[in-house]
Amino acid sequence: MKRWSWKLIISCMVFFVLWKAFIALAQGPVRIEEVMANIAKTHNANPKLDQMTVSSVATASGRKVTFHNVMRVKKGLNPSEMANFQAAIREELLPQACAVNREVFSWKKGISYSYVYDNTYGERIGELVIDERACGVK
Repeated sequence: MKRWSWKLIISCMVFFVLWKAFIALAQGPVRIEEVMANIAKTHNANPKLDQMTVSSVATASGRKVTFHNVMRVKKGLNPSEMANFQAAIREELLPQACAVNREVFSWKKGISYSYVYDNTYGERIGELVIDERACGVK
């Protein structure tokens, strides 16, 4: 796994999805739950798949959107490889999502994003929850 390819994939996914939230909010007053549902719907209509990402499906539940990604990586990653992957997704997703949502929503409104990564063998290789606490909002 090359570190730069993960960063590019993750950055593109985050930017695309969160940009759609900006567009939804610009169209007038809507409920946050509707925006979150629109984020999932938009993502699912055009998932960003590549040579590593087999599938990417988003589901919205209230003020939470979960992105479930299936990645083409080897079976049985060792703990060090999983820790590196986890660190890479955290390093890439957290700052972007925290910054964008600080501008679009108030984290105090209880929104959250969950990113789940499994390999094609059904093994969990990483996950990250981005919410008010993860972004250090007090």
